[in-house]
Amino acid sequence: MSIFNFTKNKEQKVIIGIISSKGSSGGRGQGQELWNFSFNLEYWYTNNSQINTENLRVTKNVQDVELRKMMNKAVGETVVKILYTGDIINGKVEFDSILDYNFYDSKLQPYIEDIRKDIIYNDNELGNFILNKSVDTYCCILDWCGIKAELVMETNEEIELVDLIEKYKERFTEQMYWNTKVKKFASKELISLKNDSWLEDDEKEMSELEFQSSMSLESLVLYTDDSYTFWYNDGDLFGGHVIIVEGNLDDGLLRAEIAG
Repeated sequence: MSIFNFTKNKEQKVIIGIISSKGSSGGRGQGQELWNFSFNLEYWYTNNSQINTENLRVTKNVQDVELRKMMNKAVGETVVKILYTGDIINGKVEFDSILDYNFYDSKLQPYIEDIRKDIIYNDNELGNFILNKSVDTYCCILDWCGIKAELVMETNEEIELVDLIEKYKERFTEQMYWNTKVKKFASKELISLKNDSWLEDDEKEMSELEFQSSMSLESLVLYTDDSYTFWYNDGDLFGGHVIIVEGNLDDGLLRAEIAG
C-alpha cells in the first residue's frame, strides 16, 4: 500500500471549538517555502466528547495565498469546525481542512458568550480599564492636558494591573510637567532629523518650540519591568509617522525615534 493510500484511508475526525480572542497567525523560518498557519482553541471537543477547557494549538503548513485567506476567515471568538486525521499530542494538532469558519454549536454557545464579555477593572480615580484580549493589555482613556489619550498597561493579570496603576499615580499624574519634559526631550533628539531630511521644498527650518507644538499624545504605555513609552502623533512632522519616547522609572527618558 502506498503512503498516499494509507493517509487517504486513515479515519478523519472532527474538532469543534472557539478560536481565542487573539485570532490566527502565520510565520515561517528563514529559507522555508511554506507558512505555518495556527490559532488556539479555548473551548473545544472532538466528536461527542466532553468540552475541553485547556488550550489546543491548531496548525497547518500552507502557501502564501492560502495563508492570507485563512487568516481573514479565522477570526477570534468564533466557532470553527475542523477536519483532522492525525493525533492530538501535547496540546497540539495539525488539521486537514476547516469545514466551517463560523459554525453554530449549542454546546459551545454559553462559552462563547462568556468569552465575549468585557473584562473590566475599575479604579476610583482613573475609571474603567478594559482588557484587550487580543493583545493581553488593559486600557483606559485619560484626559491628558486637555486631550483624550490612552493609558495602556502591558499585562492581563489584575494583580500586575493594580501595581502599574499605583506606579502611574506615583510618577505621571503631573501631566503638564511630563508633557513638557517629554516633548522637549523628543525635540532635542529629533530636530536635526526633521531639518536635515523631512523639510518640504518651501519649508523653513523648524525650531524646537515649533516641533514641540506639533506633537500630541496618543498613548502612554507602562510595562511590568518599570519601563514606559510615550506615543505621540507627529502632527505631520515626519509624514504621519509616530514619535516614540522611551524610558524607565529608574533612569528617566532614554531615547526618541519615529515609527510607522
